[in-house]
Amino acid sequence: MQPLVRQTPNPVAANPASVQAPLPFSSSHVSSSHGASVQSRVLMWALLAIAFLAPLPLGSNRPVTWALWAGVFALMAALYIMFSDSRRIQALRGLWLLLAMGMVQPLWGLVQIIPFGSAWLQFPADLPQAMLPQTISLAPGASYLGAVRMGGHVVLFALMVLAAVRVSAAGRVMLWLFIGITLHAVWAMVNLAMLGDVSIWGQKQAYLGVATGPFVNRNSFASYLGMGLVIGLCLLLDTDNAPTMRTPHKRALLAPQNLARMAFGLCLLLMFMTLLATQSRAGLLSAGIGLAVAAAVMLKLRSARALALTGPQRTARLRILVGIAALSLVAALVFASGQAVLDRSIFAAADVDGRLHIYQNALARIAERPLTGYG
Repeated sequence: MQPLVRQTPNPVAANPASVQAPLPFSSSHVSSSHGASVQSRVLMWALLAIAFLAPLPLGSNRPVTWALWAGVFALMAALYIMFSDSRRIQALRGLWLLLAMGMVQPLWGLVQIIPFGSAWLQFPADLPQAMLPQTISLAPGASYLGAVRMGGHVVLFALMVLAAVRVSAAGRVMLWLFIGITLHAVWAMVNLAMLGDVSIWGQKQAYLGVATGPFVNRNSFASYLGMGLVIGLCLLLDTDNAPTMRTPHKRALLAPQNLARMAFGLCLLLMFMTLLATQSRAGLLSAGIGLAVAAAVMLKLRSARALALTGPQRTARLRILVGIAALSLVAALVFASGQAVLDRSIFAAADVDGRLHIYQNALARIAERPLTGYG
């Protein structure tokens, strides 16, 4: 009689496929996660470097630089898709409608350079026969460059979304963008006040005595500064969400959060004074609208937290005081340092006639070919 031996089932023999399936925390999984994290960091720093360097060659306002940056963005996107996990690209799936809307204009620009022939393009009857083009666009070369530039912008947007898909990464992107724009503002003011208002590439040909930074046009520089102001305001209002450290009551002024607020406030003040030095009316107006929207959104997000801690009356009173203080500071800076902007705004009526003729001419051309345009 043989002894009874209890047979223990072998899980490997029962399920051979289980040997090949790595555990969630196995070395291969950790290596894959580490590689994806490295790729995201490399992409993030590359995009931040581009955001800082792109304005240097005359604001990248030349066809050669447009094509160069579009090629760089396309190469970066191709490399990211080739070497990145497909799951990390899923972040773009929720933005497909926005990306599709962004691609409408560059794709239509490519359609405008197809040689359809002039028979059915319905150009104005008074256009000479020798001038009738074979394409929808009257300037196919310019339309092609415009399509390349706008397509590059869409790819850049997608890459920035992929680099900042995590909240912590988005915060770093915003912080370093703000630092880069602040450095451009510092250079513009130093150049205007101490270096004789020169360009990086030589003597300025236009907008003398006006802060343009590395750009050629002051309105472009004002838009760049407006983006920095909106980012800085969001970072300033978000300091309450940062991790806090206990400090003695007598040294509360030097707490990390207060030091961060002071640093952001000083940078915003410098950036706003630089914006005034551009003498750009449209730039000042658009920056004001962006700041108002950013402040409304951020304060609404903060009010829920403050409401639970301080009560509704104190929260409302605090928001009113902050708004009054901010508006007072902006008004004081405009009247103290923005005299040129005020003068241009007051005497803007003198330019109305010339601008109206331009607008009337543009509207007439749009009415002639509302669907196809001219390229």
